[in-house]
Amino acid sequence: MNDLKRDYQDLNLVCPLCKSRLSAGECSFTCTACGREWPLQQGIVNFTVSADTYWGEYPEDVMDGLILRCREAGWKTALKEFFAEKDPPYYDYIVKEDRAGWHFIIPLHRDVRVLDAGCGWGTLSFALSKIYREIVALDTVRQRVQFIDIRRNSDNAGNIFPVHGQVNYMPFPDEYFDLVVFNGVLEWIPCIEKEKEPCVSQMEALDEARRVLKKGGHLYLAMENRWSAMNFLGFRDPHSGLRFAPLLPRSLADIYSRRARGRDFREYTYTYREHRRMLRDAGFTGMKFYAPLPSYRNFYYILPVDSPSVIRFFLDHLVSPRNNLQSFFVHAANLFFLYRYARYFVPDFSIVARK
Repeated sequence: MNDLKRDYQDLNLVCPLCKSRLSAGECSFTCTACGREWPLQQGIVNFTVSADTYWGEYPEDVMDGLILRCREAGWKTALKEFFAEKDPPYYDYIVKEDRAGWHFIIPLHRDVRVLDAGCGWGTLSFALSKIYREIVALDTVRQRVQFIDIRRNSDNAGNIFPVHGQVNYMPFPDEYFDLVVFNGVLEWIPCIEKEKEPCVSQMEALDEARRVLKKGGHLYLAMENRWSAMNFLGFRDPHSGLRFAPLLPRSLADIYSRRARGRDFREYTYTYREHRRMLRDAGFTGMKFYAPLPSYRNFYYILPVDSPSVIRFFLDHLVSPRNNLQSFFVHAANLFFLYRYARYFVPDFSIVARK
């Protein structure tokens, strides 16, 4: 038909609200059931539902300037120029594909379809595209989706399909994916769905992940541990910037956050047991918990936290403390048998669950 249909013909898309079939027009998709129109905006179809879905690191006009520069000079040159003064290490973070090194813990063959939900700049999408047949990169920020589109064309990554939408209103049919990735995503959803309780919007996202997964498909979920030892030691929460906030009862965290930031505390993370309960309530089974060290964003090791013997071996043979604080943790863990309880206090979780 037209360019719109041709650009999206390799994807099976549905209405994010009612999950019915879409009809392609010249500048939009229209739901054949509810009549909702999903418009083409700056070359990308907007499947977002919430009014304000911008959640970028920089103001929208700055991001628009970056996208323009990517088209003019190429994405690598544009990123290096953009982050040269603002945040040089962030360039490496965006392009460092070994962040997808966790894929070996999931038993999948190559011929599968993967959803990178809340994909950000697409770092994992590009890494996984070299391993699996098809990758759908979904994000709420239009400029990030445009960046992925520019990069995939430049890199000839034809098996990546960028989509502008929300993880709790996915424009995909039931049982469409073999793997759904939530990498550092679940904790941010309540900041977009502000009219709902944080745990409600997070459960909706997990329900959507299960809906679009095939029977026997896998969910990979990575996020910080609410009971991280770092929180007990008074390190700042990486989401809110507040010390001890994740450890407090949610109502007290709201009071603390309102006084410190002028808004509620909505960046909910969860403990080992809370994660298990949430995933079980969402219909997932066979949960396996891992500790990516030092964090899921940048890890060198990934340990099964339900295996104390592995944790003990790691402490005895692989850890080389780099400072007095790290040395203290290693000795304390061995002295008090804390490796038996590592599952409760590791910094971050990488979780694999099945539908």
